[in-house]
Formats: sequence, structure tokens, C-alpha cells
Amino acid sequence: MIKTPNSLRAQIGIFGKMNAGKSSLINTLTGNKVSIVSDVEGTTTDTIKKAMEIPKLGPVVFIDTPGFDDETSLKKERQEALDRMMSEIDFALFLFSGDLDLDLDFIEKLKEKDLKIIYLLSKADKERDEAYLESIKKYNPIPVSVHDESSIKKLLERLEELNWEEEKSLTGNLVKKGDLVYLVVTTDIQAPKGRLILPQVQMLRDILDKEALGLMVTLSQLKKALLEFQKKPDLIITDSQIFKEVHNISGDLPITSFSVLMSKAKGDVDYFIKSVRVLDTIEKKTPNILIAEACSHSVKEEDIGRVKIPRMIRKQFPDANIKHIRGSFLENEDLDSLDLIIHCGNCVQTRRNLMNKVYLAKENNIPMTNYGVFIAYSQGILDDIVY
Repeated sequence: MIKTPNSLRAQIGIFGKMNAGKSSLINTLTGNKVSIVSDVEGTTTDTIKKAMEIPKLGPVVFIDTPGFDDETSLKKERQEALDRMMSEIDFALFLFSGDLDLDLDFIEKLKEKDLKIIYLLSKADKERDEAYLESIKKYNPIPVSVHDESSIKKLLERLEELNWEEEKSLTGNLVKKGDLVYLVVTTDIQAPKGRLILPQVQMLRDILDKEALGLMVTLSQLKKALLEFQKKPDLIITDSQIFKEVHNISGDLPITSFSVLMSKAKGDVDYFIKSVRVLDTIEKKTPNILIAEACSHSVKEEDIGRVKIPRMIRKQFPDANIKHIRGSFLENEDLDSLDLIIHCGNCVQTRRNLMNKVYLAKENNIPMTNYGVFIAYSQGILDDIVY
């Protein structure tokens, strides 16, 4: 409830050659030794993340990355990891370190990702070749040194000036100050014992931030709550898995789901709703459907993505070809063969991450929806939900 999830923080990647000072910089910025620092090139072999708060900008995550000039046996894997990271972050800190051709080549890769870039001259306390300094002058790099507190302060001030389009409120304009919102949750095998799942926590926090009232109930408690409390809820947010049951109990009260609201805040809900209606027009008996999960989790016997949604699909298309993937990207999939992508709520990933998938789907003319929208469609209540 107190700590902002990384998926709701501005993502700031730190890029540069091996031994350019990236790890030292992130350690200094965050005030913690989260990355190993060494004069040996290539010490950082994987991305390392550290969260912190920056006045005016808000909650952020700094991401330390391997050097882009890696020539080790893991070069290919690390370069692929860098490419993926550039597709996820919101801002880039680029450290000039002395090799002009390599630096400029990588800068072009960052620009292709349409990123806001802050240029830094790392290890500014060391002497540099005058010709090199003149060649990068047009980038107006900020000189930084971990041994010079004033240079770090200047960088932080520059970060405060960034204009981050923060992810939208999860409840949007559906909830206002003083409203009463019921959150209907499941306590089945999918729910972690002793705690709420991330979307439930995020939604409740969003409601409290708006100074609205949030009442969390189970399905079995919903009817009792509606009967006993004088004030009717202004909105009911339910777990998508029990959409139909909650809809039957709530009558004409406004209803939506955690997943649907996630898709609005983090994705393109209008595209998701338009896409799911493609199932009304698919004529072939064996459509190819990809179910995409953003995170890894242990699969239970009634897993929503692995069991329940496939079961719903097969009611309409008994012979459908259904494939499951986990992770942040779709680039490795044969998109041309797909009739529909059904994505999870994406609670653990950023909006930029999900929107990159949406753009990719649109470019390939592939309909894409999400769990909550699909379930509402499958249960015949899509036209009754609010978002």
C-alpha cells in the first residue's frame, strides 16, 4: 500500500560503454550500492533496477544496463536484452565515454525508440581529448562525476524538469471524491493466501487517493452488503472471473472489472473492445489465438489464462488453436498467423510496454484484447460494463 510498484514508476535507463561509470552513477544517485563497481570491463552483466523518489518527477526506477560494446561470448544475448529494455523505458541517460563512433551509433538506436535522452559526460573529473569534447558539444552533455556532489545535484535538477506522462488513474473519471466503490474479489486457489493480488491493491490505493470510500467484499458477501448498507455503491469493480455472477447480483449498478480498468489505464481499451468483437465474424472453425501473460507465476488448476479463458474460447470454437506465452514481448511470434491476441491485465509491466505490443498488433492488423474485455464478451455482458 505504501510502496509504489515499479510498473507505475517512470523508467529511466542508464546506457553507455562498458566501464563508462554507469554502475557508479546509479549507486550515487540512489545512495545505495546496488550495482557492483569495478575497473574490470563488463562487470554489469544483467540489468539492475533501483527505485527512488525524485521531487517534481515523482517515483522512478533507475535501470543499470550492460555496456553496449560488449564483446564477450554473451554479446548477442546482452544486446537483445538492451534492445528490449529500450522498448520499455520512458527516459534514457546516455554516458559519453570517449569512443565517438560507438557512442553515435548507439545514440541513433535510442532515437529510434522515440526516447527522451539526457546526455552526460561521465567521469568528468578526468582529462578528455579536446577533439572528442568538441564533437559532442552539440549534445550539450552534463558533466558528471561521482566525486563531485554538485554535478550529481545538477543532474537531479535536470531530471526534475522531465515531463513524464504518468500512467492514468486506474479508475479514471468513474470515481470521484466521496464515492462508494465495492471491490469484489475472489478467495479461490488463484488468490495468494494472506494477501491481495497487485491489481486489487493498486485499485484500492487509487480509490483512496481520490478520497473515495473503498469496500472490499467477496462474492458471497456482495448480496448481503447491498441489502444491509443504506448507500448503494457508485461503482462495482470485480474480478473478471466472476463478472457474470456479480452482474446478476448488482442489477443496474455500474459495473466493471480490475482487468478492464487496467486495460484503459495501461493500454487501448477501445481497440481491445473493437478487437474482441472480431470473434463474431470469424468463420473458420480453427482460429489461431495467442494468450499473452506479462509475468511468470505458478499455474494452478483453475488458472485464468491457462484454463478458464481457453475453456471459454472452446465453447465458441471447440477446435481453436490456442498458444500461451509469458514475458514482455511479441516480436518473436508469428503474428501473421494469428486471429486474436488476448493479453493479461499487465499489472506488473509499464504502459509503454503494453502499448508497444498494441502498436505491433495494429501494424500487423492483428486484433488484440485483454482478459477482462474478453471475459465480459464471452459472458454476454460487454455492453453493460463501464470503463
